Amino acid sequence: MNFNKVKATINIVKDLMEKNVNKIKGKTMDEKNLPQWILALDQEDLNFIKNFIITSGSLKEISKLYEVSYPTVRLRLDKLIQKINLNDKQEQQPFCTFIKGLAIDSKIDLETAKMIIEKYKEEKEEK
Repeated sequence: MNFNKVKATINIVKDLMEKNVNKIKGKTMDEKNLPQWILALDQEDLNFIKNFIITSGSLKEISKLYEVSYPTVRLRLDKLIQKINLNDKQEQQPFCTFIKGLAIDSKIDLETAKMIIEKYKEEKEEK
């Protein structure tokens, strides 16, 4: 994700979180108007994004806030970026997106995710 895309993402999230702003691109904000990548995030991810914005994107400040090391915060941000990219692509197969998300969140390992997706695609082709 390049810097401009990160800035654009931050601006969208800022707009979503400001209490006085309820419109983006002229549409009233409700669940059907939210981008898929936002809907795919859990509350912990949204809180991290909020804190990231509040600290002006300072990973050093985030590490102080969460009382963890800078590399831990960097890893968390990298995983969040992967999750956003994955859900921003609007993949045709929600099951594959779900499995990839589990791997990104370290709930299953990458090799297991690959095997599940390959098996799923094989069985889908057989039908």
